[in-house]
This record gives sequence, C-alpha cells and structure tokens, in this order.
Amino acid sequence: MLTDWLIVRRLGAELDKRLRGARIRSAGMLADGRFGLRTPAGVLAFDAFGTLPLVLLERDQALAPEPGWPRVVADALEGLKIERIRARRGDRLLAIDAASRSRFGVVSQSRLVAELVPRFGNIVLLKGDTVVGAAKSFEKGGRTLRTVTPGEPYELPPLPAKAGSPANLAAELAAFAAGETDEAARKRAAKALRAEEPLLPLVVADSFLAEAAGVPWKSGDVLAGWLLEKARALIASTEGEPAGLGDVFAYFEAGRLVQAHVVRLHQYAALDERRLRDLLPLLADAADAQAAAPRVWRIASLAQAPAFEVVRGTVGKRALHTALLSAGVPKGEAARIYTAFEGVRKLDRSHPRDTFAVARERSTGRVVAFELATSPLDVWQAKVDGLGDPDAGSPALESDLRAAKLDLNVDHTRVAVAVAVGDDLRASIIAAGLGPTSIELMDALTIGCVEAHAPSGLP
Repeated sequence: MLTDWLIVRRLGAELDKRLRGARIRSAGMLADGRFGLRTPAGVLAFDAFGTLPLVLLERDQALAPEPGWPRVVADALEGLKIERIRARRGDRLLAIDAASRSRFGVVSQSRLVAELVPRFGNIVLLKGDTVVGAAKSFEKGGRTLRTVTPGEPYELPPLPAKAGSPANLAAELAAFAAGETDEAARKRAAKALRAEEPLLPLVVADSFLAEAAGVPWKSGDVLAGWLLEKARALIASTEGEPAGLGDVFAYFEAGRLVQAHVVRLHQYAALDERRLRDLLPLLADAADAQAAAPRVWRIASLAQAPAFEVVRGTVGKRALHTALLSAGVPKGEAARIYTAFEGVRKLDRSHPRDTFAVARERSTGRVVAFELATSPLDVWQAKVDGLGDPDAGSPALESDLRAAKLDLNVDHTRVAVAVAVGDDLRASIIAAGLGPTSIELMDALTIGCVEAHAPSGLP
C-alpha cells in the first residue's frame, strides 16, 4: 500500500477525533523499536523510519525510557494534554500539539512533528519554532536542503514545485487521448499531470487516467483540460481543516488489502471495493501485512552456491557500463542488463557511491541476476525467471532478465552494548564495536557528568 498527503491528512483527522484532550501519561520506546506516547486511549506509535511510515493508535503497552532524543521528548511531553493533531497540506507530516496550564495560569506548550516520507522520515520536538530534539539531526549542504538541529529554527520540508505547463501536458497526453493507454504511456501522462499540479498524489493521478482511458477524446488539449479541472477541484477542496470524515475506499484482492484512499481509485475497479468509515484500522492492517511480508530474494544468497560467481563493485566516477566491463562482465551481458532496465530505470544516471552486484554462471559466464543499490533501501534488481522462487522449481537460466525495484522491509531491532571504560573513553567505545556516531552521542549525554565522576585520565 502507498501513502500520500491526502491519506496522512485523513489519518490526522481521525487521530485528532480520538485523542484531543487526552493526557500523555508517558513516552518512550516500544519493544519493536518504535517511539510511543501512552495515553488513556492507547499508545500513539510512531514508525517514521519503516517502509510504510505511519503513526498509529494501538493497544496499551509498556514503554521503555531511552537516553538521547526519546528522553528529551518524554521530559517535554509527559503530563501534557493533546490539544490538536493536524497534517500539513501537501505534505506527509503530522503535528501533535500538547500543552498544560499551571494553577497560576502559566501555559507550557510543545509540538511533536512526525515526518512520514519513506527514506526521509523523522521525529522532531519543537518549542515554539525551535528544534529541541530530533531523531535525526542534519545540516543544510549538498543534496540536503534544510537544517534540523537542536537549538536551530525548524525548517519545514520543501513542497514539490510546479515544473510543467498546460501546453506540455497537452502534448504528452496526445498519444494517450488517441488510445495509446499502455503502462508506459500512462506513466508519462501521470508524470506530466503531476508536473502541472504537483500536489496531486500519484495514485490519484493514476485513477484519473484510468477513468479517462475508456473515453474517446478529441485531442490532448481536451483531455488535459478535463484532468486539470478534476485535479484542481480536488486540491481546492482540501483548503482548511477537514469539515467532516467521509467514507474511505478500500480495495481488496483475495481478502488482502491492496490500497485504501479517501478518493475512489478507478485503476482498482476489478478488485473488491469496500466503503468504510475509518482509515486507522486499514492502515494498521497494511502495517501488519508489511511486517509479515516474505523476505525479498537477494543476490547475496548465491555467494556460497558453487555453480555461481558473485562480483561486486562501486560505480565510481564513470558510467555504470564501464564499471561493469571493468568488473569482468562481457559487453553482451552488460547489454542484457541494460535491456532489462528499459522503462524501469536509466542506469547511466548513477552516483559514484552507488554499488552493484552481478551473479553469473561459472560455466558459461551468463548473468543470471544484477543489483544496483543507490542506498540501503533503494535497490533495483534484474534476474532470470524463477530464480529465488521456491515454488517455481528450477530457474530458467536461459531466459531474459526482468528488472524491478525491490520492496524492502525495515526491521526494528533493539541492541544493547556494554562499554568497559578504560583510560581513553573514545578508545573504549570503539573497542566495544561502536562507531563515531555513538561517540558523539556519548559526548552529548555525559556533558556535565563525565568530568565530575569519571576516573582521572579520561578526556
């Protein structure tokens, strides 16, 4: 299931209805590594870093205090009442406003912001407009467009900017209007429509195009006008707070939830459509299904297979094709890899730090699988039919490679490490297997403590 800002907006409205006025009893980490706020209505669980970033209301459960940013959030929010939960228009961002009033009338207010964008999630505590604590801190520079650091003003994530025009949209839609409605044409049309109306969610753009596919259109201009009118009407209807909670459209296939939305989705017309009152239970089901999803097959599973050889490398400051040839991949096999990715991803748009892995038969040198990783969560894979599928029998090693982006799940694992402190604190931390980030965190947590209580000789 995919999320977008319309789904997050509805999520915020449902959470606000259930939790407005509830007191935050405690805050801390759940057993699975998520952060939670415990209230009389249940635990508000924040999963900002999973494959499907969400904030859900779950049954009451224990929360464990943790040092660092969780402790900062707990100290600020425990005992406060939730005044409002709302979403930012056009963004997958939820803000939880909490406050308390002393018997002398002094008001204490804080805001917890959940940024729910896959791969860019974060949890940020604000006092006024200033960042007090954050799960991830970073500074502006390079590809990073903003700063989120304690003590600095909070900068909202940038909203998508308009990058198209009605004329360009009409030109892109000409083939679609003439009846060319295959997958590639639909993707081009959706991209052009969202370039003109960047706040239109992708799944809704696909719905509009699916609705338009069965209608004869005189020209791309006519189709563009119809699409823009629908898109602008939908976006205009979201101005201000939600006036009410209408039905949710949920689509199931063989009893499994495929997608849910506040807008009817015509691309799922062949599935079982149900109109429901609440989104929260559907999102909880989607999160459970994501957690229970089968493990994704990776090339690493062939590393010990005697019939195959796995070659790994980094793209570096060269074209990926050159990197593949340097790794010993023949030109013909490199061409098979590029052919597999046509319409999926342009392989020459690679970063020097991108890595790749190639699995090939030892006897023939034929490539049976390829992976390109631009980050730990962004991996594109091409493989022959049946490889890694236990139900498919023997893989078809002579078949063409088929490419797709992997849908990777994020596992949350809590890890405890003991540090035996010697004469050199930093050396002791490194000896325990912890990296530089842990040293910085330890420095922050022991300010004012280590100097007073540490044995002589510690820095």
